[in-house]
Amino acid sequence: MQMQNQIAAGDTFIARLRQLNPKWLALGIAILADTLQFALLPLFAEGVLSPFEAVLDIATAAIMISLLGWHWAFLPSFVAELVPVLDLFPTWTVAVLYVIRQDAVRKSSQNVTPPYEIPQKISDRPGERKKLELKNSPAPR
Repeated sequence: MQMQNQIAAGDTFIARLRQLNPKWLALGIAILADTLQFALLPLFAEGVLSPFEAVLDIATAAIMISLLGWHWAFLPSFVAELVPVLDLFPTWTVAVLYVIRQDAVRKSSQNVTPPYEIPQKISDRPGERKKLELKNSPAPR
């Protein structure tokens, strides 16, 4: 009976994780991975030669890609984690914050419309100067 309650509790925990925004879940996992690498420094001090670091970095990279999709910011983070001293810097957290920010910038730039129409040609004939007329432009002062 107790085992069934534990399984049910695990199912509800997983269900709650699935309801979270993938960006915030990825950020939490990145912070956790960077904190583990700093807190358990003796296990990760060897850099590339540490099997603990390799497992943690491969798992973190796989989770980040599955939650946020492939992004070039994950590649330098993965490589930086292999360098013995550089892995103390929170590279996974910075990479996830960068990906979240880039996604927000990309989404906001898709919704921007210019306040006026940009003319395609200034003049019909080469060498001729024509006054630039902007449609829907504000009135001159």
